Amino acid sequence: MMDYSTNYPKKIDALSTMELALTGLGSRTKALSSNIANVNNPSYQKQKVEFESELQKIIKNPNEVSELNEIDLSKTDSQHLSISEFEIKDLVSNINTEISSHFESGNNINIDQEMTELAKTGMRYKGVANMTKRYFDQMKSIIRGS
Repeated sequence: MMDYSTNYPKKIDALSTMELALTGLGSRTKALSSNIANVNNPSYQKQKVEFESELQKIIKNPNEVSELNEIDLSKTDSQHLSISEFEIKDLVSNINTEISSHFESGNNINIDQEMTELAKTGMRYKGVANMTKRYFDQMKSIIRGS
């Protein structure tokens, strides 16, 4: 995870965007996996992670995303949490529990829908991971001068 030791970046670069996307997709994968694992649990309620709209807000206007931008924070000890850990956690903590009970198991989980979403999320994660690899390959090429 990136360490923004003072303030959240005023300019969101490609690497920051990819990091936030991977974090959000990872959280969505965990929620979907939990939904699938609890498909036969009648008291379980479906979890859903939505982060794309928040990510768009950060990309479009990073200065207005968080009040933490206005506070001068510094990391004075390696044990301190960095500001990015708080903001990334807030970004992907939008986990909704949909309350409706219309499946045989007594919960609101449609296993086919969850499996489809898990596959889509996996493909998106792989795509962003590949973009991140290409980004570092380009940086390596630039540094080597080739």
